[in-house]
Amino acid sequence: KMLKNNAGYDLKHLFIGSEGTLGLITRAVLRLHPLPGAITTAVCGLPRYEDVVTLLRRAQGELGSIMAFEALWRDYHAFNSAALKVHPFTEEQPFWVILDSSEPQDAIETFLGAMIEDGVIQDCAVAQSEQQARDFWSVREGYPIDTLPNVVNFDVSLPIADIGAFTEACGAALKSRWPSSHRFFYGHIGDSNLHISTSILYGPGEDMHSVDDLVYGIVKSHGGSISAEHGIGTLKRPYLHLSRSPEELALMQTLKSALDPKGLLNPGKVL
Repeated sequence: KMLKNNAGYDLKHLFIGSEGTLGLITRAVLRLHPLPGAITTAVCGLPRYEDVVTLLRRAQGELGSIMAFEALWRDYHAFNSAALKVHPFTEEQPFWVILDSSEPQDAIETFLGAMIEDGVIQDCAVAQSEQQARDFWSVREGYPIDTLPNVVNFDVSLPIADIGAFTEACGAALKSRWPSSHRFFYGHIGDSNLHISTSILYGPGEDMHSVDDLVYGIVKSHGGSISAEHGIGTLKRPYLHLSRSPEELALMQTLKSALDPKGLLNPGKVL
């Protein structure tokens, strides 16, 4: 129940990312925080990924109370907004950001006005009701994508400054190999988390693992992680070495052997 305890190893961290392979958590202590006040939702259109990062840094420094910061690439936003018939703007932009803040609405509007004057964003809209905020967020949730064939979703992490270059390289590689594929990028880049959704009509001898090989190879070349928040399980296990060194993998195996010498806990997962 103490916030600070530096008496030796912090053993609970062994269980983070272990997916039940090291032990079972039977009890947890949770810290509760007061609910935030009214939340204002805004959608901003931006011309470049660099502007997305600038908006994030300026919002963190000048607004402070950022509850969400979701970046949507053009193709992802256009596909979902068309399917859902949610069109807050007349023109598509290369990038969209959904921003939630608990700051007063007039402070947020002043901040966004300054971002327009500085050329960081091209256009923006502030939700005037809870329903309009839900409409904005429905585009982010991306449920229409589930209607496409052979959807494969990726959950990767990269340095925030490198995400733009990664999406360009990844999108170009996917298009070169599967010209008719759908390639969608979106994510909460404030914590360096990027999601990728693909829909591909495979050729002979191809399946979802062909897409895994391509995407995870590019993740490695950009110094990223193959899993930001969804874990490894069995499907990502063959690719774990792309994000972890041989020494790290050996240490993980040592911990597994020490805590689960008979291999009873969630066998075959992660390692």
